[in-house]
Amino acid sequence: MNRLITLLGIATLACGCPTDRQPAEQDLKAEVQSIYDQIAQSAERNDIDGVTRYSLPTATVRYADGTELSVAQWKELAQRAAPAVKQTKARIAVSEVVSHGDAAEATYTETHDTLVADPQGVGDHAIHYDATWRALLRRTPDGWRLSRSEELQRRITRDGKLIDERPKPATRPGDRGT
Repeated sequence: MNRLITLLGIATLACGCPTDRQPAEQDLKAEVQSIYDQIAQSAERNDIDGVTRYSLPTATVRYADGTELSVAQWKELAQRAAPAVKQTKARIAVSEVVSHGDAAEATYTETHDTLVADPQGVGDHAIHYDATWRALLRRTPDGWRLSRSEELQRRITRDGKLIDERPKPATRPGDRGT
């Protein structure tokens, strides 16, 4: 019996099964999580340069509504919106990272609780943003950098009321009498 277990162990190592790769992928996941932790901290400080620090100059952002921006366009919009932001609590949790040599694909959830000034000056609004993203990262001499980020789904509330959800929940047969 012990001989069988030993042979199975050797066969697993020889074939390069997931047991062999797991530590490297866990290290990569921790490295990518560290990048996103720094991005979240920058968002909490309303530091737009810090948020984009880990992006390639050619990086793109695609939102669930189809809007696509270069990192430069995103940065410009964020800088215009920044003065209205009074405080933000940001959390980003990487759920999976798959390595492809000098590229990696990460899936993560992002949550922001933000207090923003009303544009008409009649108070503040609590904005809650919850989304799932997929990102492509490239290994550079300076470390991993974001190349493309794609919002897969999102849900946004203002003062507890839903203001946006993408993709829209599908209507199933039988809903609303159909």
